[in-house]
Formats: sequence, structure tokens, C-alpha cells
Amino acid sequence: FLSLVWMFSKTLYAVSLIQSLFTLFTVIFFLWTIKKYYRSLMLFFTIAITVYISSSYFIILEAALLTEGLFVNLLLITTTLLILALKSNDLKYWILFSASIAVTNIVRPAGLFLCGIIILLIIYFIFRKYKLKYFISLIAPFSLLIIGLCFYNYITLRAFTITPFGETNLSGVTITFIEPSPEYPQYANDAINKVLATIPKKDIPYVKNSFGVTKLYDIFLNNFHKEIYLIDDIMKQDTTKNYTYFQPVLRKIYMDALKKYPLVYAKFFLVNFYRFFVNIRKEVEYYGELAKDYKRIFVEKKYVEALGKGGWQQVSSDESDYEKIKQFYKEEIEQRGNFENISVTNSGEVEIKSTFLKSVYDVFQLIYNILFRNILWLIMFILTFSISIYRIIKSMLNETDAVIFFLIGAIFISKAMLVSLVECSIERYSYTVEYAYYMSLPFLILFFKKSKTKISSTNKL
Repeated sequence: FLSLVWMFSKTLYAVSLIQSLFTLFTVIFFLWTIKKYYRSLMLFFTIAITVYISSSYFIILEAALLTEGLFVNLLLITTTLLILALKSNDLKYWILFSASIAVTNIVRPAGLFLCGIIILLIIYFIFRKYKLKYFISLIAPFSLLIIGLCFYNYITLRAFTITPFGETNLSGVTITFIEPSPEYPQYANDAINKVLATIPKKDIPYVKNSFGVTKLYDIFLNNFHKEIYLIDDIMKQDTTKNYTYFQPVLRKIYMDALKKYPLVYAKFFLVNFYRFFVNIRKEVEYYGELAKDYKRIFVEKKYVEALGKGGWQQVSSDESDYEKIKQFYKEEIEQRGNFENISVTNSGEVEIKSTFLKSVYDVFQLIYNILFRNILWLIMFILTFSISIYRIIKSMLNETDAVIFFLIGAIFISKAMLVSLVECSIERYSYTVEYAYYMSLPFLILFFKKSKTKISSTNKL
């Protein structure tokens, strides 16, 4: 993606612009589909998608040099294709839906939670007695693309996997309850003892013996990143080897911790699963985040410094990669370090000057947070999801609209489960599927209308 963008303009601005245009395309595609099948609810679906893409989280990460800019839009495209496939039952849409799930995983393997949706659809196909060609259309494109990715990784990394890096997160999950062992190499025990020394003394006994949800989450979150120190120290044992060489040792360490302390792992899952759902209450200040980014890149030159040091943090065994990216950041700093409305104080703090448009946005953000960053949307989601289950059972899987929202809800829940198993549920991970919350509004209205129409028809009879 970067290579394609940089054919025209090798700048961070160009990447942000193309990612924003991709969002525009995605929204148009979604609304075209809605107009085709839910014309009477067009206004409410438009409100839902507009609310979602107006989130400060969405805007900040859409423009960032992260896979979120593609991943979130691919999730929306996958959801749109799901609606098209279920409403039309056209084979080409099932093929595109299956392929879009695979592409989403190629962009970001965190999309593996979508495999659960394929399983649910297979069950749906079985109960609805779909023909074999539909099963092939659903399964084959995804399978072929993912197997192709696995073969690519085997050829390049000697690992037949979607990503050898994914399980690294389990080192972060277990970082507060790993322990040295005579079964580990001495360098691994030294690395474990070194990282444990950085964890506050009260944190380790707390995760093993206590059940405070908020406190547990804070401990897990504040220490999760220390997996970097653990892996970095272990990899220093032989700087000529890459991450996959040390993977068996790391796997042994976290697997032993999971086996010895399954209750602590259960706590990790439960507190993060809960937090994933209530992240809708969290707010982020857009201009504050811009100031932080500017400070990191242009004032502190944080990434140039980190790239100069090298190390595991950049996930590469080729030091020439560091030099290329470092040079790119240097060029960005030189060309774009001076902005008219940004100033830096003597103490190094970044200040964004007040303008009319900034004042307008600040008011918008205040209203937005009051209306759309609150627990009421979680309640609406749970209510609509429950109604969809009821209508599916009552109709014996014959009500397509109920199946559609059930699967949209399942996308949210599956993502929550996957993240909670291997990550801390920060807003960066939950916002990607928050469109399920806002889709609750039009689907709830739809279910209400259908119930009202049915009651009216019954009364006439």
C-alpha cells in the first residue's frame, strides 16, 4: 500500500489523504447497499455511519501510519458484502465476502475473529439447506488466499502460519506471572528476572490473589508493554538471529505461566472482555493527540532516535531497514517541521493555536462525546442483539434482517473475545468494531416497524 502511494508522493500527508479517500469510497459503497435494501431507513443508517467515522478515534487512526487506516474500512466493506450476500443470495457476493475476510487478515491478522462469522454462516447454510456451490463460495476464496499467505511465510520465514508474530502478545499477557525455571536457558532466566524487577512489587501478588476489575485491568495494561524488554533481552543473546529463532524459548515461558496460573489468565480475559464493551464511555481529545504526535515526531524526534538504536522494537533483523525509515522521518521533519498554527514552548511543550475552525470542532467534539460516547449505546446494542436472536429463533432462521444484525453483533463479540485472549482491550482495538453499536439504532427501528406491521395485520384479520 505504501509503495503504491509513494509512487506519487512519498509523504505521510499523502498516506493520510489516500486512507481518507478510501474511507469515502467505503461509506459510499455502504450507503449504496443500504439504499438498495433499506431505503426507508436510509436516514438512520446514514446517521449511524456518520457518527462512527466522526469519532476522534477513527479520525486520528485513519490518518496514522498504521494498518487501522485500511483495516477498519475493510471491516466495513466485509460487513457491507455480508448484507449484500444475505439479501441477494448472489454467489458473486458470497465470493467477494469470503475474499474480503482473507484480505482483512492479510492486512492485519487481528481479523482472525472473522473466522467465527464463517463458522456461523456454515451452520446457517446447513439449517437453510443451501446448495454445495454456496458452501464453496463461502469457504474457498478465504481458504485459498490464507493458505497462499501461509506458504509465503513458509518460503520467507520457514513458518507455515498467517503471522509468526501474533503469539508474541501472550508474552505480554503473562508478563506479571512468568517465573524463572531450571528448564530455561540461563539467558532467558536472566531476562525474566530483569523484567520482573521493573514490575511494582504489589502488582504480582495482586494479580494472583485479588479480583478488583479496575485495578487488575490497570496492572495488566501498565505492564503489558514490558514484553518488549523481555524479548529484546532474550534476542540480545545472538544478534545474528531473528525473532523466529527464539520463538520456542518464548513459547515455553508463556505456556508454563498459563498452565501454572490458569485463574490469573481467566482474570485477564474477563477484565479485558468487560473493558472492551465499556470503552464506549472513553473519550479522546483530537487536538491533544495531534499535539502529542507532533511532539513525538518533530520535537523529541522519538522515532529517529529509536530507529538509530535498532533493536526488536522495530520487528526486523535487517538493520538497513532502520536506516531507510530513519531517513524518511528525517525528511519529513525537515520538510514539515514548521506549521503556522503550531508553536513549541521553551520547555518543549506543543501548543496548537486557537482558530475559528478549531473552536467549531471543539464544540462539535463536546456535543459528540455527550451524545455518542456513553453507555446507552451499549444498552441499545444488547437490546437489539437480543431481539435479533429472538426473531431468528421465532422465524426458524427465515428472517434475514435478524440474521444480519446478529452477525454484525457477532463480529463485535468475536473481536472482543479474540482481543481479550491475547491483548489488553484499549480503545484502539475496540473502536474498530464500534459501528455495531451505532447500527443498533436503524435495526431496532426496523424490528419495531416489523412488529408493528405484524400486529396491525393481525388486528385487521
